[in-house]
Formats: sequence, structure tokens, C-alpha cells
Amino acid sequence: MKKLLSLLFIILLCNASCNSNNDNELNNTCNVSNPTKNISWLREAIEELERSNSDLKLYFYVSQNTLEDETIFIFPNCCPQCSTLIPVFNCEGTLLGYVGDENFENSLLENDTIIWKPKQFSCF
Repeated sequence: MKKLLSLLFIILLCNASCNSNNDNELNNTCNVSNPTKNISWLREAIEELERSNSDLKLYFYVSQNTLEDETIFIFPNCCPQCSTLIPVFNCEGTLLGYVGDENFENSLLENDTIIWKPKQFSCF
């Protein structure tokens, strides 16, 4: 019984420490209930990632964060073969800059929430 309770505690602890992709936990989602479906430019960008024939698409995902009370969308990846910039967009789809530039520190990715990932996601 103690082993079962210990295992349950570990699972709950691990689950609580992970970023969630539950839209209800996000403070600001551009005034829509589901940004991946209700924001046309974001939906189209995700559809383009899904249509890609490249095996590398399994490393790319979309996350969301807030900066100065504004929603931002980030297009990171964990591709071991890629040397890419990580773009940051606002609700309207305007490119604001890149993670690591003078506007966005790398720490931006520490508290982001994944809102889309491919079915056979290869990260984490």
C-alpha cells in the first residue's frame, strides 16, 4: 500500500510540475476561447506545419505566453539538426522579434504553455 501511495504521489508531483496545454489555464488568449482554431493566421500556420512532408516537423510546436499583459505566440523547436531562430508573434500575427534578441530573453520559454504539437511529438 505504501508503495502504491508513493507512486501516486510521484505521478501527481510530476504532473503538477509540467506545463499544461489547457486553454482554461491561460490568462489571455486574444479574446478567443481556442486560439489554435479561432485565430486564422495561427490556424493556417499550424495547418502548414501539419502538411509538411519533412521528418523534422515532429520537432516543431507552438506555445503561448504573456508579456506585459499581452498574449504572444512562440514557434520553438527541439530539433537537434536545426539552427533556427524562434519567432514571436502577437495576436494579430505580427512578427515581434525572436527569442534571444534584444526584445525577448531566452527565459520567455521557461513559463510558456504548449498549445499545439504534432501527433508524434519528438520533444520532451
